[in-house]
Amino acid sequence: MLSTESTPTVAVSGAQPPPIDAVALLDRCQNSAALARRLAERFVAEAPSQLGLIRDALLAQDGGTAAKQLHKLRGSLGVFGAMTAHELACQLEERAAASELGGIETLLAALDHELGRVRAALEHFDG
Repeated sequence: MLSTESTPTVAVSGAQPPPIDAVALLDRCQNSAALARRLAERFVAEAPSQLGLIRDALLAQDGGTAAKQLHKLRGSLGVFGAMTAHELACQLEERAAASELGGIETLLAALDHELGRVRAALEHFDG
């Protein structure tokens, strides 16, 4: 079980920003809607298993493996302009890399929730 010794930093504001930035995504894909859709489909399919690997590593107190997986996830989130999820993954990556795993459940739950928003937005992305 993960420890709940310290409180993670999770920024919460009244209005949530959009889960992805479609304009930025298209820009990163050189305005190719087909490429953007392929990337979105791949992320939607792979994100749950990627989060599972992160969760497993954290449960095993393996901060190094968790940090590597979070770094990969952050890269994908950056492509989609998913800044809230990106920031949460960044916070988790920093904590995992430093083996500061106490109280990480809240931060992981926030990332899980935000990834759900990102995946839903990408499932409906039409370019």
